[in-house]
Amino acid sequence: MATTPAQCCWGSTPCRVPLEDISAAGINRHLKEHHFPGHGDWHPRDRGICQWQTRAGRCTTEAFYGNFGKHIATVHLGAMQRICTDCGEIFSRNDALTRHLEGYCPGLQPSGCQSGNHVCVHNTICRRPRKHDLQVNAAVPMLLQVHISLTMWYRN
Repeated sequence: MATTPAQCCWGSTPCRVPLEDISAAGINRHLKEHHFPGHGDWHPRDRGICQWQTRAGRCTTEAFYGNFGKHIATVHLGAMQRICTDCGEIFSRNDALTRHLEGYCPGLQPSGCQSGNHVCVHNTICRRPRKHDLQVNAAVPMLLQVHISLTMWYRN
């Protein structure tokens, strides 16, 4: 089954040109050629407002011009979308999924591993304690517990 290429929805009257390359670089190339045609109009470190049209209206995210391609690919086109296999949550990029797995996924089951001053509750290899992994000890003042937790985290 062939998929229809995404169309450009940039600007108040989108050009609707099919985007054959929906990578960040491909979208930046299209924007430079079709929407910033002058030599001085596009500089990757200039800031601007995303002009992508959505069902809810125009996106108003501010970004560097050089990041528009990545923003459009991830947010508007879902080109780099990743799904957590443990809980089914959808993420726009792989780095967001990695952060989720390392610290927040509710679908990960306890493994019972014990390391240093914490008990891991995730089923991945224990590299460092996560916020919810640390067991609070009522006999130790909270400020000291935070210090110990941070010290253990930096050692691992």
